Amino acid sequence: MSQSQNSPRAWYWKTRNCMQLQHIDVALAVAEYLRNVIAQVFTETQKPRLPYNFWTGEDLRKCTLEERKSRKQQLMKQWPGLLSGPHGAHIGETSTWLPQYVVRATLPRSSCAQAKHDTDLKICIVLWQSSIFLDSQVALSFFNNHLDSSTHLFHFVVDGATAGASVDIGWTGPELQGLGFMHASQVLFQEVDRYRKALGEEHAHKQAKKRGVSFRVGHHVAELHWKTSNNVEVPVCYVAIQDLTPQSLSALQSGSVNNIEVDAGEIDGTRTPSVASPAPTQGPKKLVRSIAATYRWRVAYKMAETASGIERATEPSHEVSLVQSDEVAITVLGLPPNLTPEYVFSGIYGVIPPQRSWCIPSRTPQSPRIHFYIPHADTQRARCQLGADQPPFYYCDRLVPFPPPLNRLGVNYIGNLCMTPDRSTIVTRGALYDEYKAHLSAAADFGIRTIPDLAVELALDILTDNSHSDGTISRVLNPADAEASEAYRTAFVQAWIQLDPSTTSESSLLYPFCGDADQQLVQELGMAGRRVSERVREILLESGAFPDIKTHAESLLLQAHPFSDSVVGLDRLARMLAAILPELADDCLSVRRYDFAEPRIVWDPASQTFVMGSLLPACEEHVEVDCLCWVGPYLDEAVSCWEAAQSGGKRVSKATVCRAYVRCMDGTVDLCEPEDIPLLEHGSSPHSFTKIFQVLTMRTRMHWATSPALRMHRPWRKELCRHTGHRCLRRARMHPLWNPRGHSSRTGIQYQRPSRLMRCWAGWKIYGRRCGVASRV
Repeated sequence: MSQSQNSPRAWYWKTRNCMQLQHIDVALAVAEYLRNVIAQVFTETQKPRLPYNFWTGEDLRKCTLEERKSRKQQLMKQWPGLLSGPHGAHIGETSTWLPQYVVRATLPRSSCAQAKHDTDLKICIVLWQSSIFLDSQVALSFFNNHLDSSTHLFHFVVDGATAGASVDIGWTGPELQGLGFMHASQVLFQEVDRYRKALGEEHAHKQAKKRGVSFRVGHHVAELHWKTSNNVEVPVCYVAIQDLTPQSLSALQSGSVNNIEVDAGEIDGTRTPSVASPAPTQGPKKLVRSIAATYRWRVAYKMAETASGIERATEPSHEVSLVQSDEVAITVLGLPPNLTPEYVFSGIYGVIPPQRSWCIPSRTPQSPRIHFYIPHADTQRARCQLGADQPPFYYCDRLVPFPPPLNRLGVNYIGNLCMTPDRSTIVTRGALYDEYKAHLSAAADFGIRTIPDLAVELALDILTDNSHSDGTISRVLNPADAEASEAYRTAFVQAWIQLDPSTTSESSLLYPFCGDADQQLVQELGMAGRRVSERVREILLESGAFPDIKTHAESLLLQAHPFSDSVVGLDRLARMLAAILPELADDCLSVRRYDFAEPRIVWDPASQTFVMGSLLPACEEHVEVDCLCWVGPYLDEAVSCWEAAQSGGKRVSKATVCRAYVRCMDGTVDLCEPEDIPLLEHGSSPHSFTKIFQVLTMRTRMHWATSPALRMHRPWRKELCRHTGHRCLRRARMHPLWNPRGHSSRTGIQYQRPSRLMRCWAGWKIYGRRCGVASRV
C-alpha cells in the first residue's frame, strides 16, 4: 500500500477494554473472521446460504503425537501461506506446536457464479496447542484465498472502511468489514495479553515475543501492539504495517518504476517497519539495502524461500514465493489452554456440528427455517463462565451475545429479526419479534408431531422451564389441534421417565395435575401424578394428550360395566329427572360399577342417558341407615351436566328442579325411606321415640285423621309434621290447635285422639316386622 511520506506509520484502534468490545468474547471474535469468509462465499456463489456440508472438521485430540506431527507437515505443504507472518512462522518452525482441530472448506471454481479466479476457494482454520507443559497455550491460524482485487489492507485496519466485496448476508444489511475485523482482532489481542499477565511477570516477559496477533493480506504484514504514554493512562492498540511486496532492483535502478523506501521507525521502543512510500530521490546504496531487507523479511516470515545459489535476493526471480496476492492469513498466538474447539468455533452455527440437531424446513414461502439443537457441554460450560445462563441463540447462523430467552434447547433462526446497531442484541418487541414467536410455536408443534426424538427434547425443555420470560418454547407453544394427541402424550411420558428414571414405563399410569384437588383425584384413580405448571397443563389440554382429570374420570365412568344391584333412592332420582326433562326416555338413568368418588353423575349425549357411579357418598347424619341425602346433590349435578352439553344454551329453572325434588321426595322420613329405618332397642335415646313418631305420622294417619272434615284441615297436619323432631310430643301438645280431650277448638269437631300406647304400638308393629322382634309387643 503506497502512502505519502507524511502518512502515519501505524493505525491506532481502540483503548484497552473499551465499551465497544465488552460484549465480544473469543467465540464472537472468531465468528467475525469467519463472517468475512462466508461473505466471500456468498459473493462468488450469488446465494444467501452456504452449500450443504460446507465445513469439514478434523478432530486430532485423540491422535498420537506422531500422527499430529505428520498432519502438521501436510497442512504446511497443502497451504503454504497458512503459517506466514511473524507468529505463523514461529508456529511452523517450533516442533512443539501441533494441530488440535482443523476446519476446512473448499468451493470448486465450477460452483462459482462469477469465476474471477483461476483456482478453487480454499479455507483452512487450525487450532494449535503447545505440547510444552510450562508453556501451555493455544493458537489460532486462519487462511483463505480469493481476496477481491478491490480489497486492500486499508479495509482491514481503518475504522469503518468498507471492502468492495461487502454483500448483504442477511444479518443487518451490508456489513462494515473493517469495523468487525478490528474489534475481533483487538479482543483476541486483549485475551492474549490477559493470559500473559496471568502467568506471572517473569514467565510473561520471557515469552512476550512469542505471543500476539498478526495478519497478512496479500504481501502486506501487520502486527498488533500497545501504545502507552504519560498523557494516556489506558494503553491504545495500534497496528504496525509492513509492505513486503517483492520489487525488482534492476527495474527501480533503470527508472521503469518508482523507487520505494522501507524506513524503520521507532514506536514505543519497538522497531516497527512503516508502510512503503515513494522515494524517487533515494540513493543507490540505500535502495539496494531496502530491497534486500524486503526479501529477508519475506524469508523470515515464511512468505518465500531464497532460490538455490542466491546469497542476496534483490529480484523476484531470486526467490520461490510461498504466498499469493489474493490470500489472507491471520495468526493469534498465546491464548489460554482451556479453550476447546467446540467453544472457539461456536460463533458460527455448523462449523462444528452440535451434539444433536434437527431442522424444521420452511413450510410456506413466508415461514423461515428453524434449527433446534443440543449444544456441546464444553460450549455451554464456557458460556456459563461468561455469565450466559441459557444455550446459544443463532440468528442466520451467527451467535447473538444477548438473545431472546431460551431454556434447554438452542435455536438457529433463519428469518427476520430486528437487531441493535452493534449486532449484539435482538429487539424483543415489535412485529418481527411477534412473528418469530409464532414461527417458533409452529416449528415446535411440527417437531413434536413428526420427529419423535426431537419431541422428547422439546418436552424436556417445556417441563424444565421455570422462568417467566416471554419467548421460551413453553411460553409460545400453542398446539394447532388435538390430532397429534398421542405424539404429545408419548413425548411427555418419555420426558418424565428421563427426568425421574424410577418412574414406571407404563404411560397409562402417569398423569399431570396442577392443584391439590386434581392431585387427590389422580391418586384415587390409581395413577402416578406429575405436578406441572399451569402453562404446561394448558399445552397438554390443547393438544389433547392429557385431558382434564375430571374429563378422564368421566370417560372411565362411561366405559364401566353396568351395576345390577339395587340402589336406595334410585327410583326417586329417575322420577325427578323424568319430571324435569320429559323428552327423555323412562330409562334415562344408568348405574355403572365405578368405585371412585368423582365424577358422581354425568350426561352421555351419545345414549341420551344419565350415568352415575355405584359408589354413593357416606352420610355423617345417617351412619346406620341407607339414606336419601345423596339424591339432592346428584340431581343438581345431573342438571348441570345436561345444561353444559346443550349447544343452544338451554337452561332448567331452579323452581322446576325444586318442585320435582319436593314431589318425588314425598313419603320420606328424615331423608330416609320409612321401611329402611332400623328398629330401636330398649335403652335408646329420647331421639329414638321421635323417629317412631315421624313414622307414625306418615304411615298411620288413619289412627287420628279418619274424619273427612279433619282430612280437609291440612294446615293442622302440616303444622304437626313441622313439630316432629326431638321432644315432638311436648311441642305437639303445646300447639294451640291440639285439644287433649280430642276436641278441635277451631272446627268444633269431636274425634278420637290416639293414645300414647296406641302410637307406640304402631311404631313397634311397623319396624318389628323387619327386625323380627314384633313378638315383644
